[in-house]
Amino acid sequence: MRTAWWYGVVLSTLVWVVGVVVLGVVPEGSPLDRRLGGPTALAMLLAWLVMPLSIALDRRSAGSELAWDPTTTLWVLGSLVWFVNVAVGAAYCLRRYVAASRRAPSRHWETAIAASVGFWVASLVLDYGLPRGTIPDPLYDAMALFVLLTWVAMPVGILLDAVRVRGYTDWRPNTRGYVVGAAIPFVNVVVGAIYLYKRRDAFESVDATASFTLDSDHDEDDPAVPGSPWFRRAGYLFGGYFLLVLLVAVAVPSLSESGIEILGLLLWLPFGPFFAACVYKDAAWRRARDWTVGDNWWLYLCSAVVQAAAFWYVVRRASKSSRYRRRARGGRDTAAE
Repeated sequence: MRTAWWYGVVLSTLVWVVGVVVLGVVPEGSPLDRRLGGPTALAMLLAWLVMPLSIALDRRSAGSELAWDPTTTLWVLGSLVWFVNVAVGAAYCLRRYVAASRRAPSRHWETAIAASVGFWVASLVLDYGLPRGTIPDPLYDAMALFVLLTWVAMPVGILLDAVRVRGYTDWRPNTRGYVVGAAIPFVNVVVGAIYLYKRRDAFESVDATASFTLDSDHDEDDPAVPGSPWFRRAGYLFGGYFLLVLLVAVAVPSLSESGIEILGLLLWLPFGPFFAACVYKDAAWRRARDWTVGDNWWLYLCSAVVQAAAFWYVVRRASKSSRYRRRARGGRDTAAE
């Protein structure tokens, strides 16, 4: 079954790219800004709402058709963060194309990772090794732009190159860990260098005539190993709260940073008790299936009043969901043998 929902991700990403360029290049207060500023901001707001919806519906519609089973919650959360959603949308579309076409990603992604590491090292040396004012302003602005581009290119490159590595070698890199590390400034230099070193070591023992085999870094959907409905409801609750806070902040631009923080605390009050109830029911659901819960899971019940605990629960729980399914599937296969 083919799905066209992913076109919404493509369109939303392009709208944000054009919007960032227009708002960044056009002088503020100019006649062109007065003509394009409002429509551009409105288009970006609509695209911001369309992207996470398109990702969720695309994953639901595609099902097991794609040789890729990503953690949808993490992609949706990433697409809700302004400006970061540009990288998330581009990475999702590229990774989905690889899964749909079942072709090996380009070998040039390794070059992109190496170039990103090298440029970050050079930028750090120039920025901290030379006296202030030595670098001309135009060159400094160009360097800042390339730092931003390579900051995005490194995690995206690792995400796609890891598919190539898995298809040709026996190395199974922790893609999620490398991508997160590559997205952290300064840490990304070390993470990228380690990834390239291990990648080179993995390819040394590969036959030049070896064929590519698409091997997803996550389990494919398995109806016999379902996900927790209570965690899904908790994700919906937090997503609804996050959207509400952002919409209010956009509608009332006069709010200060402290005002937005107080607003976030107050708006969480009606969501918190329901979220904590989902945490409790999710823990019971996992215990009933002999899945790992942890001795300190009850600390997440403070999410009833603290939204930060809810956010951390969603991220931690989403990052472990595939691991739980692997354990459950392994136990089921062992029992069958």
